[in-house]
Amino acid sequence: MPTLEKDFLTLNLRLQHLEECVLRTSDSKNVKAFDLETALEENPSSLLTRVEELEEKLRKELSQKKYLVDFLQKFESLKDLLEVNQLELERNLLTPAAKTEIILGSENELSKLANTLSDIESLEKFINPPAFQNVNQFEPTLKALGKVHIEQTELIEQLNSRVTNMLDVYNNTVNTLSEIFISWDSLLSVLEAKVSSLERMKAM
Repeated sequence: MPTLEKDFLTLNLRLQHLEECVLRTSDSKNVKAFDLETALEENPSSLLTRVEELEEKLRKELSQKKYLVDFLQKFESLKDLLEVNQLELERNLLTPAAKTEIILGSENELSKLANTLSDIESLEKFINPPAFQNVNQFEPTLKALGKVHIEQTELIEQLNSRVTNMLDVYNNTVNTLSEIFISWDSLLSVLEAKVSSLERMKAM
């Protein structure tokens, strides 16, 4: 099965599971996906129905108990301060004198940081030398050299192939001549032996 189909199948199964958890109970009938009215009628104890019941109870409690409404109103007004980043909150609440004291207390660390940044700046010429700044202008030359290199590589491969073929021919020729010379040497040895035998017979 293709990966995309597997992803769609997995997504559908997860959606079905979510609907099962929210819209239905364990003993409920099958309900069409996202058919909320049918789900609420056939599943009075589903999570969705229970949430609506809890919202209704909360509204009643708020209407009867004014201190809850006051709390929520105060919470909304202070929500930004409660949810703000702690570091940002401290930065806004600190007085200029407190900020000055913190800076003076961090003088040694700030001096070390300044020295480190200075050392990095002095070493930048080695990390990023000026010669590298104009490297883009050499790109056409590098492309031309790359093309020449490819052509030369192909030529070298052709020459290597030709030399290899010539060596094969040379070796075959040398082997053939060696076999011929060996055959001639054997034939001459036989003839010399016969000539010597005939000369001995005449001398007798």
